[in-house]
Amino acid sequence: MALKTSLTEQMGAESGTLVNILNVTGSGDTFKVAEGTIADPVVESGAVVVIDKADAETVEIGSRVKVDYSCSIAGCSFDSYWPL
Repeated sequence: MALKTSLTEQMGAESGTLVNILNVTGSGDTFKVAEGTIADPVVESGAVVVIDKADAETVEIGSRVKVDYSCSIAGCSFDSYWPL
């Protein structure tokens, strides 16, 4: 399933990059509901994120999309990953 986001290149969006989709509770806590991959191309109006169809039911309008920086050229830092 494809989701249109407002995530732009200036915000770190690059084709093929893993992103986490987060919902926010009324008290401001965030929790991960899905993950996806940024599709090609990334346009000025925002990126399209591809997620599993099964995860689509957990995503809401207004869900936050965050680029996953837990892995880089220096390796992976799993403790910096968003809590579930």
